[in-house]
Amino acid sequence: MCTLKHDSKISSNQMELALLKDRDLLKEIIDQNNQRAFKVFFDRYYSRLINFSIYFVKSHENAEDVVEEVFLKFLKMGKDILTIESVKSYLYRMTRNISIDYVSSHKKNRHITLMENIEDYQFPEESSPSSLIESNEFENYVNKIVESFPPKRKVIFSLSRDELLSYAEISSLLKISQKTVESHMRIALKTLRTAITDYDASLQTTTRKFNFKNSL
Repeated sequence: MCTLKHDSKISSNQMELALLKDRDLLKEIIDQNNQRAFKVFFDRYYSRLINFSIYFVKSHENAEDVVEEVFLKFLKMGKDILTIESVKSYLYRMTRNISIDYVSSHKKNRHITLMENIEDYQFPEESSPSSLIESNEFENYVNKIVESFPPKRKVIFSLSRDELLSYAEISSLLKISQKTVESHMRIALKTLRTAITDYDASLQTTTRKFNFKNSL
């Protein structure tokens, strides 16, 4: 069972720590044994790593076990973690490897597929008016489209959009070629462009009907 607890609430005493970069937080944890710093660092990555691990282990409960092990192994490295160039990439790589080990150790006959990545996307201006982008309705619509992606494409999209990982970083993380990453990105963006264009057309039709009704 998972013993580490995630709490999204940050007290006023933690606000200053929350503004620190990963390396500075880790210095507080390693050098000062600062438990508040650990809480901020843990909360910063916990949900992200859970969502990433779920792709491999297929359940939230299993992912919790994986992420607990990730944090424990990571902190056992001691001062060596201060030499890591990209903490975020390192944590994702650890989560991937431990997730795969978890599946293997539990003898689940499942083929673990690796996915591709996408660069940070920008919606084309012609199909994504700023008024739509800013609306909760539009954001919910886009999120539903992303949720409908195949599992591997959804994870790739999340790593690119939410975690801001580059093509090269995701290619390295998932052990796939950069060309494969680019190919999946093109498919994802094409799907989004089509969906957004349809949404825009639907909205304009609804607006015209509303204006016509009010003119009667």
